[in-house]
Amino acid sequence: MTIRPTRLRGAVAVLAASWLVAAALAAPAAAVSPAVSPAVRAERIHEHVPERVAGPSAPVVLGGDPIYSSSGRCTLGFNLRKGDTYFFLSAGHCVKSATSWYADRELTQLLGHSSGSSFPGDDYGIVKYVSTPGDTRGGVRVGGEFHDITGAMSPTVGQQVTGLGGTSGATTGTVTALNVTVNNQEGAVTGLIRTTLCVQPGDSGAPVFAGSRAIGIIVGGTCSSGGTAYVQPIAEPLQAYGLEIY
Repeated sequence: MTIRPTRLRGAVAVLAASWLVAAALAAPAAAVSPAVSPAVRAERIHEHVPERVAGPSAPVVLGGDPIYSSSGRCTLGFNLRKGDTYFFLSAGHCVKSATSWYADRELTQLLGHSSGSSFPGDDYGIVKYVSTPGDTRGGVRVGGEFHDITGAMSPTVGQQVTGLGGTSGATTGTVTALNVTVNNQEGAVTGLIRTTLCVQPGDSGAPVFAGSRAIGIIVGGTCSSGGTAYVQPIAEPLQAYGLEIY
């Protein structure tokens, strides 16, 4: 069951499909391997995954790191858990498009398998790690260094936030609107946060936070005119799947 966020006061912006649709922020399959078609790449991985996955731990990945699949590249949002089971969060349009996710462009370091997604309507998805992550801290990687995330919060208009895209790196911006609706080809996505963050292809799923508090993940936007990014609030997936940031 999809749990909708509490509606907040503020203008609801309904944008035309000409905006940089959320799916466009997932880097195309060519970014994974320009010389190999997605179908061929997926087949090879299916054949050899048992040989490539070794040891008790998955590769160390944190929020802001790029993640790869046979259909393209996105960004890991936040590491999450439910008891002793570990997941990571990314954009729903990313998770919905692939069954397996990897830490490397060559698709040799398996992280996990898509476990659930909501898109359109919402835009979030979770991936279940194949084993305990090598680093079980739920933080993000800023400039190569660990930055702890200890909980979640709902932002206010005018608040400064940080985005951490797998392509763009760390950028700062301001929250400009709450409860925004975006129309794209797959359908409307509602309840989004609009910010002035600058985002590029491959940044889908990127974590957005303020200090040590998670706000959400980037699901669409552009770098033109100073930057506009749309953020899926993190409260929805946490509630929908009974997960927590740790």
